[in-house]
Amino acid sequence: MANKKLITIFIVSVILFIFILVSYSSFFAGIDLVVNEFFYSIRLDFFVGLANIIGFFTGWFILLPLSLLFGLYFWLSKKRKQSAFFVIAMLLTFSLTQVLKYFINRARPHNALVDAIDYSFPSGHAVTNIVFIGLLLFLFSRKRKNLHFYIIGFLFSLIVVISRLYLNVHWFSDIIGGIMLGVAISSAFILLYER
Repeated sequence: MANKKLITIFIVSVILFIFILVSYSSFFAGIDLVVNEFFYSIRLDFFVGLANIIGFFTGWFILLPLSLLFGLYFWLSKKRKQSAFFVIAMLLTFSLTQVLKYFINRARPHNALVDAIDYSFPSGHAVTNIVFIGLLLFLFSRKRKNLHFYIIGFLFSLIVVISRLYLNVHWFSDIIGGIMLGVAISSAFILLYER
């Protein structure tokens, strides 16, 4: 039963990701501009600084070493399958996200409040943080479900994606596309793990 739900989640998130990918310059164009202008209009130096710190600590250069540390933790805990699973999933997520960014080649918003060096779609922060948190929640709560951890994971992910919008380094559709891709990748890896 759980696998049917995961398969459904995977299929729906892939379909939504593809829809966003093919329609961000048409269907989402107006929404992207409204959201971008809204966040630009409410900028405050304190929150720009806070969003920048959040972006730094949730970027690939922090998540990659953290992923390796969690992989080492699982390995030293004699959980070899979890170790390999988590590290491989994260490495493939980082790689796929970068390949998609360069293949899609979407420019970032012109009014970004900080410098961002690569392309905009999908949001790398959204994809990698959804996968990172989703897989850790799966691995640590397989035996006992704890709603508190899921709520904390959701809120953390929400803070990360809002910080990217607040800094105007992503369009709204980049964030939603990144979330959908992150959910698709997470569900695909969980399905593979449980085979």
